[in-house]
Amino acid sequence: MSCTRSSPVGPQPPPPSMRGATSPTDMPSNNFPPLRPTFKSSLANVPVPAKLLEGVSVVKVGTSGKTKKSFLTVSADRFTVYITTSKVKRGKIGSLKRVISGNGGDGQSERAIDIGSIDRIQKGQITHKFELARKSISIGSPRRSRCMPLDPNRCFSIMFRGERTLDLMTEEFDNRDEILDILNKILEVYQSAKSQVGNDVALLRYIWIDVDKTPTI
Repeated sequence: MSCTRSSPVGPQPPPPSMRGATSPTDMPSNNFPPLRPTFKSSLANVPVPAKLLEGVSVVKVGTSGKTKKSFLTVSADRFTVYITTSKVKRGKIGSLKRVISGNGGDGQSERAIDIGSIDRIQKGQITHKFELARKSISIGSPRRSRCMPLDPNRCFSIMFRGERTLDLMTEEFDNRDEILDILNKILEVYQSAKSQVGNDVALLRYIWIDVDKTPTI
């Protein structure tokens, strides 16, 4: 009669090849995708017409009240609003240097305002720049030749970084409200996305702007 060796009682250690492995039940239940690509692409689905992505013609009011024809463009990722003195070729808008806050001088050829720095958008002519522009086009003003009439129904201001303003007039009457609706929608979605990730991730995005090399980030 042969003897059979009985197996030891109790749990057995895993084979060497399995040691250190994590079973699905050990994974955290809140295993969400990384926040970095999620926040970076959070505005991509906001509808923006092609004309605004390519640049719409506007009149910019400078710090001295002088007016200048410019182009207003929204970046493809919806995180930046550009104002330039000439229309940017398709696909080149992202290559412009991002200026989160500039000096706003009349000689500045381009500016980029980050969507996160915008406080609000206001219709009409309520800023100091608009007041200077109105005075400049009054009869007898030596600056009149450098300023064009401003229609209050086509004017609006982007308020950012506290007291800074970007003061514009659309060239077409029906463009203003459409532009404001789009920008306000982008701001709404941005604030919602920011509230879900916190300020630390939102601030890190300024670093990702400079080091971003892959389409997933």
